[in-house]
Amino acid sequence: MLEKIISFLGLVSYKRLIRPLLFWLTKRDPEIAHQWVIRRLRQLGRHILIKKCLRWFTTEKDLRLRQTVCGLNFPRPIGLAEGFVKDPLALPGLAALGPGFIIAGSYTAKEQAGNPRPRIWRFPKQGTLINFMGLPNVGAEKAAEEFREFRELTEKYPGLKPNIPIGISISMSAGTTPERAPADYCQALEYLYPHGDFIVINISCPNSVGIAALQGKEFANRLLEAIMRMVKLLAARADKPPKPIFVKVSPDLLWEELNDFLEVCQKYGVNGIIAVNTTIKREGLKGENIPDKGGMSGPLLYERACEFIRYIRQKAPKLIIVGVGGINTGKDAFDMILAGANLVMAYTGFVYQGPMFFRSVNCEILREMEKDKIPHIIYLHSDKPKP
Repeated sequence: MLEKIISFLGLVSYKRLIRPLLFWLTKRDPEIAHQWVIRRLRQLGRHILIKKCLRWFTTEKDLRLRQTVCGLNFPRPIGLAEGFVKDPLALPGLAALGPGFIIAGSYTAKEQAGNPRPRIWRFPKQGTLINFMGLPNVGAEKAAEEFREFRELTEKYPGLKPNIPIGISISMSAGTTPERAPADYCQALEYLYPHGDFIVINISCPNSVGIAALQGKEFANRLLEAIMRMVKLLAARADKPPKPIFVKVSPDLLWEELNDFLEVCQKYGVNGIIAVNTTIKREGLKGENIPDKGGMSGPLLYERACEFIRYIRQKAPKLIIVGVGGINTGKDAFDMILAGANLVMAYTGFVYQGPMFFRSVNCEILREMEKDKIPHIIYLHSDKPKP
C-alpha cells in the first residue's frame, strides 16, 4: 500500500510541479527537455542501488500481467515506443521506470542529423505532440558499436542489465530511393540484428521522404523479401532461431492498401504488425501555430489506432499485434488489448505523465481485469476464451 501511495504522489507532483516547470523552460524547443531527461537516465542507470529503489516504486510486479509473445517473456503488457531512446546507456534507467519492454531507435544505415530544429511541438491541453524529427541518429555501425560496449558493461556489472525485452527499430536513410531501400535496410539490419531481442522495421515514418511508398504492394514485396532473407542468414550465422520481426504501419493507409500490405507481411513470414505510427492528419487538434509538417501522436490518434487493430485482427488473425497510439490510461491500454492487441506501447502519454506512467497504467489494467473477473492478461486476447 505504501508504494502505491508514493507512486500516486509521484504522478501528481510530476503533473502539477515538475512538468509545468520543465515545459515552460523548454517552450521554444521541447527537444531540450528530452535531451535533459536522457542525460538524467544515463546517470540513473549507473547507480544500481538507486535504480533498485526507484524500481520498487515505479514497477508493477503482478504475475497476472506476464505473458510470452514470440518466445519472449514480457513481464508487463505496456512498453515504451521507439523514438524516445537511441542511447543504450539510457536503457537501464528507463527500464527502472517500469515498462514491459523498450524499443530503441529508429536507426538508419547512415548517420543523419534529422530535420532543422525546432522539430517538436507540444499541445498540452489535448495531450498531443507533433514531431518532425527526421530520424536523427548516429547510424547503424556506430549504434552497433555502442550496443557492443553496453553489453560488455552489463557483463561486467550484471545489475545494469535491463531485465525486459529490448527491441531495435531500423528505418530508411535520408536520400534513399524506394528502389534502393532493400539494400539500405539490410545494411542497418546486419549491424544491429545481434543487439535486439526483436527487430522493428519502420517503413511508415511520416518525416522521411519517400518512405510511404514502401507500404505499397510492389515495394513492400521487394523490401520484406530482402529483409526476411537477411534475417534467416543472420540467424544461421549465429546458429540460433530467427528473431521476431515486426513491421510498423501508418494510420493513414486506406483499407485496400492495408489489405495488400498485410498480404505481403504474411507471405514473407513477418511475425507481427505495430499499429500505428504517427499521422500526418490534424483532425481534432486545436491551438495556434499548428505545423503542417510532421507526425501527430497522442489521444487524438487513439480511435484510429483501435480501428486499425480490430481490422488487422480480423484480416490477419495469426499475426501478433503491438498497439500504439494515444494510450493515456490503463483503461485505454485495456480496451486496446480487447480490440486485438497482444502488447501495447506508449510514447506521448509517458512524456505528459512522467516516471510513474507505466505503473499507473499497469495498476489500472489490473483493476479492469478484477472488475471483469479476468484471472490473467492472456484471457483478454481474442483467441483466448474467458475462463
